[in-house]
Amino acid sequence: RALDLVIDSGSLDDYDFIHSSGKGSNRWQLDAWHLDERFNTLHLIGLIFDEAEEPKALSQSDVDRMVNKLSGFAARATNDPLLMFDDNTDIQRAALDIKRRWGSISNICFTVISNRTASSRFKKIGDADFESLETKVDVWDFHRFFALEAAQTEREELIIEVEEGKLPFLEAS
Repeated sequence: RALDLVIDSGSLDDYDFIHSSGKGSNRWQLDAWHLDERFNTLHLIGLIFDEAEEPKALSQSDVDRMVNKLSGFAARATNDPLLMFDDNTDIQRAALDIKRRWGSISNICFTVISNRTASSRFKKIGDADFESLETKVDVWDFHRFFALEAAQTEREELIIEVEEGKLPFLEAS
């Protein structure tokens, strides 16, 4: 359901869920992925779900760890997916597909989805580094999902801050 809400928001068009991760999951992780061919963007998605009645807060280090694991998957996928992943698993098929299409990818979006609420000390996530590609980190926590559902618009509010003056391409009569 969480991934479907991300699709409804317009942040993602589709996804392939990974049902079997195979070996090495302490160094890398991938729960879902999608290659948006319109924008040449590879979306690598990691899930952080807490089954407790009151999930603990989502910390900066939780997100950083997940981004590192998603990046670890990408590094292994672009190296030698036949050796890095168990044969005939969803993760190996995803890695082989990504490696085959690697030349067309110009952006990576590391998406972290959680049922936890971001900690009050949580700061804005910057961009991650991965090879020479443009990267972005997108975090979906409980409050972000709640705000989206409460708005009943299927889209998040977009706020454009303009320091001073008008923007020539936004002139109105």
